[in-house]
Amino acid sequence: MENYNSLKSYDYIAIDVLGLVEKLARQLNRERKEKSEPAETTVASFMKRFVGIIESFDIYKSDDGFTYLLFPDYFSRSDLKSLFTFSDVDRPLHTNYRDNKDKEIRRFFPLINYIKFYYLTQDSHYRILSALEYSPIEFLNAIKRIHTNQKGLFISTDRNWQAYTDDVTDYYTENGIQSHALLNQVYGFELNTFSWTLYKSIFGKDRYLAFADDSCIPEFAEILKASDARDFLEFTFYTRDHKYDDKFLNLLNVKEIELSAIFSQLSVRDLSFKEFSKSMEIGRNYHTLNHQFRLVCGLDKPDTFVFGNIKRPRRIV
Repeated sequence: MENYNSLKSYDYIAIDVLGLVEKLARQLNRERKEKSEPAETTVASFMKRFVGIIESFDIYKSDDGFTYLLFPDYFSRSDLKSLFTFSDVDRPLHTNYRDNKDKEIRRFFPLINYIKFYYLTQDSHYRILSALEYSPIEFLNAIKRIHTNQKGLFISTDRNWQAYTDDVTDYYTENGIQSHALLNQVYGFELNTFSWTLYKSIFGKDRYLAFADDSCIPEFAEILKASDARDFLEFTFYTRDHKYDDKFLNLLNVKEIELSAIFSQLSVRDLSFKEFSKSMEIGRNYHTLNHQFRLVCGLDKPDTFVFGNIKRPRRIV
């Protein structure tokens, strides 16, 4: 968990903007209901709270560290709708999968653009990542490759980001910072993108129903370790060779085709450096514009004009 050694120790942090926007919106809605205030939160007050949250993470970042802000870059509801395609997976979804999806807040799309604009006026230590065809999580491996062997901190409400932790990359939660070793203990197996996707596919931790219940997780961890698999094909070869060893392995073998389809649906692609570079913008040091933006949002106080040492103007005859 979090300790004082984590302060100012990270060379970079990566933040899931969408997750924080949704979380803050829910929090503000709760606060309004508790105070019985019918008026909506203004964009300026929302921005003030959001920027304050981002700045609070600076305590973890070294003085010359970088902040990556990962945006879901869709410009309209029709653009967002176009990103979805029909799946050929026949396995049923969880009955409450769509019901649990958070409803859009009224000013959602403008808020994303305001946040992006604000951080483009910041200095070059801020890096903005967004592309219509990529989800934020697809940028994580590319960020890690740029900062090889450097300490990183991933901040997101999306638990899928945990799969990208390693010996030098930690994950931030409300309860503090969780290391890769701690997450391995929590889940009971070595966490990486392959094992995490397979875990979600088998035990129904995403949108599809489970093939097995959680009582099989310890056996799943043993199979992962014994097979030493790094991709689905290696794992499949192992289950085929050992399908008669026990009921769980036999189940995985029988459901191989269906499991493969779901695994493919839940997998996240790995971006090339070229794709990553095309999607990144760097803070442009627009100091005056940044100051004006902060004034509007109430982040800075306006300068007060002080009278003093003003001489009476001379009359020119």
